Parts: sequence; C-alpha cells; structure tokens
Amino acid sequence: MWSDTDGLLFKSKKENMPWIQWHLPNTTNMIGIMISSRNRELSDALRHLEIRAGTSFVGKDFKGKMTINELCGTFKGPGKDRRVYTVMCGKEIQAEYVTLQILDLDSVLEINELEIITKSQGKFNSIVNNIL
Repeated sequence: MWSDTDGLLFKSKKENMPWIQWHLPNTTNMIGIMISSRNRELSDALRHLEIRAGTSFVGKDFKGKMTINELCGTFKGPGKDRRVYTVMCGKEIQAEYVTLQILDLDSVLEINELEIITKSQGKFNSIVNNIL
C-alpha cells in the first residue's frame, strides 16, 4: 500500500540523528525488515539508516547514536521514490521493539511503511505495520 498523501507516513522534524521506535504487538523472532520509502521529494533522505531490535524500550528523550538493543542491519542508501528496501538481520533477534535511526546530523527520517520479517517453522512470515 502506498500513500499518495502525507496521511500514511512518518516524517520527523529536522534534527540530529532522528529516530522512531515501534512497539510490536507481540514479541517476535525478527530476521529482517522491509522499508517502503515515501513518494515525495525527500526520498533520497533515506540513507545511513540503522535498524535495531530487542526487548528494551528507548525513552522518548533519547539523543545521540543509539546503542540500545541489537543491531539488525543498516541501509546505506540513498533511497529512491516509491521503493521497498529489505534489510536482513545478521542473526535472528527476539524483538519487542524495533528502532530506525538516521545516523546523520541535521536530517529528516521519512518512511511510508514497515514490514517485519519473521521466521516460523521454516517459512517466512511478516507483520505489517502501517505508519499512521
């Protein structure tokens, strides 16, 4: 699903190392994530992205480079308009929380949709999280 408006996306304000955290509905064994870029002029801002997952909550006032929870992977970028990028974790991670963080100063984190990739009984499943 793609949003042609600003209604179904996340966009941070311009800040140093912006980030967002999702609390998953259930603790899950995450093996990767699919990230949909938005279809606007700032899609190339999706770069230097770090994805972390684990069971620790990150407080809303956190500033700086995140080290909380395990590193799933990175997306070097830059992203393009209306694309889906897959980042696979180096190993399976038990996740209750997933964070995405741009590692640049004076940046905007802007994404359209996320899909958590899990492994269950040898098959790939996914949990879709629309950004509202």
